[in-house]
Amino acid sequence: MDDNWTIFEGVTGTMDNFIEKFMPNLYLKQEVHADVIENFRIIRRLIECSFFECKFYDVAVLKSVLTMEMALKLRYKELQGKHWDSKGSLRQLIKWFEERNHFEAYYPEYMDSMRKIRNLLAHPYEHTFGGASVAPLIERIVDIVNGLYEDPDLRVARKNLTLSIIQSIKSFGNRMICKEEDRSYFVYRAWPGFINNKSDSLEIHFYYKPTCTFKDEYLENNQWIWAPISYFKACQINIQSNQLTLENSDKEELILRRITDPIDNNSFEQWAKKYRDISDQTGEFINKKNSFIDPFFIHLREFHKME
Repeated sequence: MDDNWTIFEGVTGTMDNFIEKFMPNLYLKQEVHADVIENFRIIRRLIECSFFECKFYDVAVLKSVLTMEMALKLRYKELQGKHWDSKGSLRQLIKWFEERNHFEAYYPEYMDSMRKIRNLLAHPYEHTFGGASVAPLIERIVDIVNGLYEDPDLRVARKNLTLSIIQSIKSFGNRMICKEEDRSYFVYRAWPGFINNKSDSLEIHFYYKPTCTFKDEYLENNQWIWAPISYFKACQINIQSNQLTLENSDKEELILRRITDPIDNNSFEQWAKKYRDISDQTGEFINKKNSFIDPFFIHLREFHKME
């Protein structure tokens, strides 16, 4: 094993351990073009070889970003029956797919940032080394490739519903009261992790953060709080002006609404004065196996595996 890998905690020096720790998710849908699948076979082998020479990992990353461009051109030919114009830029190619809703991106800069990364790696100014720290980039490229073979109309529908939920939550001003079965509690952050609308049964993966308190000695020694996260998988949702109602397959309801009662508002304000500034308010991440992960990608990859 290359000694550079020893800086990472828990690396034992065996290939199996290395692959478990550093191999990104390289699942590809069966519809993906054979040339793209072959490229990712080589990418996997490069990562395996980086066990012996760590800088092979960066070669795998470079091949990944170049494969992303190739995958777009191949998919264009599959959809249009002709090659992409050789004079056309990557920016124009991405725009063609964006206009037809082929990307699972919820902000307009996402694919442009991927283009800039591709350009930076393809036309470097100096030698750089990222190693396994850029494994998420490879996974994002795999997500993009798989997404090219999903139904654009379903993507538009789930995007619209997702944005409607987000807009509703924003209108609550991050000051919410949650009712679940026979109990109620305050919530200061909530978001739809992912909406799966591929089958007849809708799945809304919903996350939220109830307010919580900490001992004073903890606050004296820490500047930031990672609050517990709650999860609710709904199959129905009702969006109203003052509340969200989610229902799961067991007919259990989760209701989120804006705080309007003066007593509740005062209680929330007391919590906010002490904990709001140090509570994590942005970034839609969960803690899984001591790693901060965006659940969106967890559910998206499960979605891609569905037929």
